[in-house]
Amino acid sequence: KGARDLTPREVERLRAGLRWRDAIARERDKALFRVTGDPVLIQVALRNPTSVEALADIHESIAELRHYRDTFLRLS
Repeated sequence: KGARDLTPREVERLRAGLRWRDAIARERDKALFRVTGDPVLIQVALRNPTSVEALADIHESIAELRHYRDTFLRLS
């Protein structure tokens, strides 16, 4: 399932994730994909994780989870 198949609520979550990723990338002077990829943001929008465990099911990089997990969970 890609971005075009999302419900309006899922699109809202995806847009929030894209804005968040852009802000982090600018703040840290990194490429967008170095923060997180589009597939991860789409899965966050679809699954709407409410716990670190649910987020870990989407993205397995523990280092990235440590840095961004609270922000990802607030996108819900």
